[in-house]
Amino acid sequence: MTSTKRHWILSAEWVTHAPLDVGFQVGLEIPIGLRFGAGYGWVPSAFSSLITHVAASQTNDAQAQAVLQHSNYQGRTFWFQMGMRPIRSFGLYGDVGYARATVDGGLVLAGSGVPALQALPGSYHSRGVIDLWRVEIGIQEEFADRVIVGLALGLMGILDSHTSITPLGGAPASPALDQAAGRTDSALKSYGKVPSLTLRLGADLI
Repeated sequence: MTSTKRHWILSAEWVTHAPLDVGFQVGLEIPIGLRFGAGYGWVPSAFSSLITHVAASQTNDAQAQAVLQHSNYQGRTFWFQMGMRPIRSFGLYGDVGYARATVDGGLVLAGSGVPALQALPGSYHSRGVIDLWRVEIGIQEEFADRVIVGLALGLMGILDSHTSITPLGGAPASPALDQAAGRTDSALKSYGKVPSLTLRLGADLI
C-alpha cells in the first residue's frame, strides 16, 4: 500500500527567481501531479536599477531624471502559480504564474548630492507597481525523503505597470514628474520578455 507521504507534498522553500526576487514560498502537490504555490520575496538592487534606468531614459527633464536615478529603492513581490509534474520519477514539471512587484524609492533633496535639488526643501517618493506573468519548465528532486531541490528556466513579461512620483514636505511639484511616470509605464509594458532562472531549496513537511 502506498503511503500518504508519497502521494502528497507540502513544502516550505527558499526560492529565487533571478533577476526578479529572492524569497520564500509554500507549495502543495496532490497525487495526480497538480501543483500550487504562493510566496513572498524581496527585489534585489539589480532589478530596481533596471526599472529606474528604463524610467529615467523616458524623460528629458533634469529634475525627473535626478529623482529617478538618485532615489534609494526597496522592493517586494508576492506571487502565486500552478502547474503539473505528471511523472514524479522523472521530476520534470511546468508552472505558470502571476507576480506583483512593488518598488518604492525616496530622495531627500537636501542630501541628494544633486546641485539643482539639494538647496530645495522636502523629498520625493516614487512607487512602481508592476504586474508580471511567468512560465517555467524545470526539474524537482527529493532527497533523504525530505529535502526538495528544484531548478527551472523560464520567461517573464510585464502585464501592467503603475508608477507615481509624489513631492513631500514642500518639495516643488512639476508636470514633468507625472509625464515621466506615464512614460515609464509605457516603456515597461513594451519592454518585452526577460529570461529567468529559478532555484529552490526546501523541506517536505508531510
